[in-house]
Amino acid sequence: MIRTIKLFLTGLILCMAFTACEKEYSEENGNNPNAGGGGSSSGTAIYTLTGTPGACSTPIINGIYTAGTAMNASNTVILTVDVTTVGTYTISTGTSNGISFSGTGTFTITGSQIIILTGSGTPAATGTFSYIPGTNGCSFSITTTNAGPPAVFTLDGAPNACTAPTINGTYTAGTALGSSNTVQLAVTVTTAGSYNITSAIVNGFSFSGGGTLATGSQTITLTGNGTPANTGPAVFTPVAGGCSFTINVTTAGGTSVYTLTGAPNACTAPVIAGTYTAGVPLGAGNTVTVTADVTTAGTYNISTNTANGMTFTGSGTLVVGTAQPIVLTGSGTPTAANTSSFTIGTNGCSLPITAVAPPPAVYTLTGAPGVCNPITVNGSYFTGTALSATTNTVVIEANVTTAGSYTITSNTVNGMTFSKTGVFGGTGLQSVTLAGSGTPVAVGTNTLTAGTAGCTFDVTVTAPTSPCTGLVDGKFVMTGQFTLNGFSFAVATNPYQVSIQDGFITLNAFFPGGNPPAPGTYSIGTVTMHCLYISGTNGVDWNAQSGTVYVSNSGGNTVVEFCNVSFVGVPVLGGPNITATGAGKMVF
Repeated sequence: MIRTIKLFLTGLILCMAFTACEKEYSEENGNNPNAGGGGSSSGTAIYTLTGTPGACSTPIINGIYTAGTAMNASNTVILTVDVTTVGTYTISTGTSNGISFSGTGTFTITGSQIIILTGSGTPAATGTFSYIPGTNGCSFSITTTNAGPPAVFTLDGAPNACTAPTINGTYTAGTALGSSNTVQLAVTVTTAGSYNITSAIVNGFSFSGGGTLATGSQTITLTGNGTPANTGPAVFTPVAGGCSFTINVTTAGGTSVYTLTGAPNACTAPVIAGTYTAGVPLGAGNTVTVTADVTTAGTYNISTNTANGMTFTGSGTLVVGTAQPIVLTGSGTPTAANTSSFTIGTNGCSLPITAVAPPPAVYTLTGAPGVCNPITVNGSYFTGTALSATTNTVVIEANVTTAGSYTITSNTVNGMTFSKTGVFGGTGLQSVTLAGSGTPVAVGTNTLTAGTAGCTFDVTVTAPTSPCTGLVDGKFVMTGQFTLNGFSFAVATNPYQVSIQDGFITLNAFFPGGNPPAPGTYSIGTVTMHCLYISGTNGVDWNAQSGTVYVSNSGGNTVVEFCNVSFVGVPVLGGPNITATGAGKMVF
């Protein structure tokens, strides 16, 4: 009996000890080697950082990291984790190069999730430094550079739908995004520099990207991260006040099999929503709805051809049945007022879209009837040099009260005119870039007026700078042939003649018109040159074939210079032609 009691007590003690150990293990989950990838997590969540114990799998690094600049809310790192037990978590890295990363939150579902770590501190030096969240977690690297100015740019289409975004990859509820899930957006850059864009998290996923931009039209790529939670459209606006794009999340499964109603001819009873106006970008309300007879349920991704600057795309999930609706959303900007045909998919049905001409816009130019404000004059302006429509521009501002078409043209001053025809797609303050045309004829500052009773702006014209160096007045050098030393003089004839003479040899340059040439840049063709060179009983008749002549003013005198003129010489007594390059200077 005593032996039986001892055995019972011994078993009871062992059972109590085992139970106490199990309770402690559950409460002290932070010491569980399976929690947080062995990191410094706390609470009840059990998870593993993807990539542990090596490099973190596809970390998304957001923000700009420059030596001496403190971290802010944009400096984040997005990591993926595999959650096996829901609950709260806290995780951080060590400090390296003066900065660290940390984050807290709650996992409400298991499986692949994301965590966002926010940076703190100030980078001490340039270079690449490694960080490990928690203990024995995965690692990621941050590269710190010298401080540089941020880029100034506008997402094309802002503040409406992004202009023709390119959406890559598939988006399925419950499936984590990868490197193929990207969105390419068009931007217009006015100041070169660095950029970093991170969208808000919508339906469990987000987009981000960074790098450097040059001025002009560029394309940026944003990479998706996270896991879509639910099916349906998710709208992203990556920059406050920027354009927006839509991602359609579908259900997991195979590709649907269907036939568009009406294919391969006209779509049966399509529903065309929204207005289509030449010059006005399409928005979320520009949709086309067609129907399909579905024989196999699943996902679809379909688009039309591009016509008149417009494209329609759509994706989603279809169930088996007849007349199942498919909605495609338009993007782009109609370029003209006409009717264009769109074919949905390959060998699908077709439908027409009619874009109408916009009504006249109602607007005022800011600063009118005085000086344009703000005003930006781009490009260089030289006498005799034709303006370029792409580089010689003037940017002004209009306050639009009624959207529509416009034509703004300046008066013509000193041979120059600036104009722009376009469409205001919205109201409020809008920038307008006027393109220059014509050729300035005189040096000085010129005041032009944009539009009728509009605002004014100044354009300064200077004399062109000759690239020729080392030229001496009254000296003409024919490379490898002869040097002509004489004196400069001009003859008031029509055309106007300028010469260098030495004995019986004369180089004549003929400018159009009966007056001394105005400062500017002249090509051979506008100016002709001729020289007859006699040596003994033979001679060579030289004529300019190509090159440039530079005319400027100095001390009240007209200066003619050339250093790149090609001549062809014809021997007087016969023989093969001779080629040479001539350089000279004449002051009169």
